[in-house]
This record gives sequence, structure tokens and C-alpha cells, in this order.
Amino acid sequence: METMPVRYRLPVSYSTEIGRFITRWAHLEWVLDETLYMMIGTSPKVGRLAVRDAKIGEHLTIMEKTARLRGITVSVDWKKLRDIMQRMESFRNKLAHGIWINDPSSQWPALRQVKGSYTPKRGAPSVDARISPASLPVPFGELKNAVRGVDRANQTAIEIRQEVEAQVPP
Repeated sequence: METMPVRYRLPVSYSTEIGRFITRWAHLEWVLDETLYMMIGTSPKVGRLAVRDAKIGEHLTIMEKTARLRGITVSVDWKKLRDIMQRMESFRNKLAHGIWINDPSSQWPALRQVKGSYTPKRGAPSVDARISPASLPVPFGELKNAVRGVDRANQTAIEIRQEVEAQVPP
């Protein structure tokens, strides 16, 4: 990929949806943290000191194992939830840490991919993104869908918390 100009101003609609996603993702992490502290029987203050920050997949695995160990039943498919949330976390990281570029071949703002590898054209050899960054156009509809997805994840996390609350002494 040729070097494309970096942009730091996005359309207001993009900035709004990115803000919604990041804010709601932070809420999701908070609900999951508070639920884990409840599961292990500690206060949020002690929990923040004792439980290390983990990627979402590892965090959910800790919650699943803790539930099993403590005899807490939760009506969620942990594997499915982990898979969905790991994809959302990857997108969140791109939104939060990615560099936006002007890609003249795209009608949408694009993120610069500098990790991993990609295939520029079907059948072409793989390219190292650190050496030759890729353009990842982000259609506005994709952002809207991501916000709806994190809203559903928040609802699931709240339901898990309510199920745990009903089974754990205060």
C-alpha cells in the first residue's frame, strides 16, 4: 500500500459512533469487573488491587471458572460469548488506537492496519502490514452495527450480574 495521508478529523457522525462504542465498551468492562468481584466475594476496591486487567477472553474464562468453582450457574454460553466479545474487543482496539487515513480508493474513512499480514489481491502473496500498512475502510453502517453489538453485550453482562447476584450472599 502506498503511504496515505493521516487524518485526525473525522465526520461528526463517525466521531459520535466511535465515542458511543468506546464509552459503552468501558461500561461493559466495568459490569464484568464488578460481577467478578462479586463472584470471588471481595469488594471492588480490593478486587481492583487483586485482579489484574486481562483481555476480554481471559476475563470471561476467569469468570467461567470462578462460577464453576463456586457452584454459580449462569445461563450463558461462555465460549460463544467469548468469541463474540473477542471480535468486538479487536474492533474496539482498532477504533481506540488506530490511525485514520484518507484512502482515495474508499468512499469511507479508513484505518491503517500495521499488525499482522494481508493479501492485497486474490491469489497474491501475503504482505507484512508492518512493512506495507493496509487500508481498512470502515463503512458507517459497520460502526452503527458495532454500537448495537456492544449494547447487546452490555445487556448480556447485566443479565449475568443479576444471575450471580441472586446466588451469592451479599
